[in-house]
Amino acid sequence: MLATLTLFCEPAERLDEAKSTPNYPVKKYDAFVVTEDSVESDRQVGRLGWSTYGGSIALRRVLIEIPEGVHYGRCNFGGYHSTRMEYYGDYDAHDGNLCLVPVTVGKPASLREHGENLEAAFDAAIDSGIFFSIPNEDGGRHTERAHIYKVGEVMDKAHGDKWPKGKISVADIREAAGLTQQQLADVTSIQLQTLQQIEAGKITAYEAGENYREKIAEALNFYDYQSIF
Repeated sequence: MLATLTLFCEPAERLDEAKSTPNYPVKKYDAFVVTEDSVESDRQVGRLGWSTYGGSIALRRVLIEIPEGVHYGRCNFGGYHSTRMEYYGDYDAHDGNLCLVPVTVGKPASLREHGENLEAAFDAAIDSGIFFSIPNEDGGRHTERAHIYKVGEVMDKAHGDKWPKGKISVADIREAAGLTQQQLADVTSIQLQTLQQIEAGKITAYEAGENYREKIAEALNFYDYQSIF
């Protein structure tokens, strides 16, 4: 199954012990590239000695293949009912997260260590890998690295970039699924010209016709269609 994952660059702070006094605390500031899994990402940054705060200053989307045994949606398993779309597995783990599948980068990337270069920091985080922590039947977990098909552009709030700028496109997903435009048109029974207009951004799949989003998503094995189409 294909899915998009959003990486965020989040500001962080910690006490500057060398400059602080009991009556005058001084803080250091940085920012780290992490995944949209805020709980696990905060833990990762915390283990590096930093605390995240506030909103993100930039984001970047990636198109990935979800590892086998991982599902995406609203899960109701082992007494847990999700109210939002999440990654989940077939079993409950014994660590309190039940069937949920945390998703993290291999190592949060420091913006300061990359010369305040957002693209370099995102590249470093992506190069460290995107990992899924999947529950086992025995209650433990194993980790699998996701395959990355496409990396979008960095979208920088500080410079006024609009969020849609670096999105993963329908064409990106189609190519990752190994289909030509004609093959996708044949599978979905959507006219090739209409599909070409959707991929060119002249019309959305929602505007093109009833159930077109669902038809395209199913053909591409991509079910988070509301974030793309």
